[in-house]
Amino acid sequence: MLGPGLAAFARDPTVELQLLTPGASATIEAVRTGKADLGVAAIDLVPRGIEARPLVTTPLCVALLALATALLGARWPSRRYERATWCSS
Repeated sequence: MLGPGLAAFARDPTVELQLLTPGASATIEAVRTGKADLGVAAIDLVPRGIEARPLVTTPLCVALLALATALLGARWPSRRYERATWCSS
């Protein structure tokens, strides 16, 4: 997803490129404090003071052990599987 853009920066000898892999909160904080010039994170709400653009939108998914689905009373296509995954469309 970011490959071509990062490759272009990496070819420029005047640009320092450092990749970090923190979670969403740490990414937002790094941008907010100036530790990072940009960040990529999975967030649902953009915090105040941050400008954001969506890169990709994905469906919401949940994966649970079959025992958890039985305890929660959730209805799944089949309870014979040990693990179940469901994604919204």
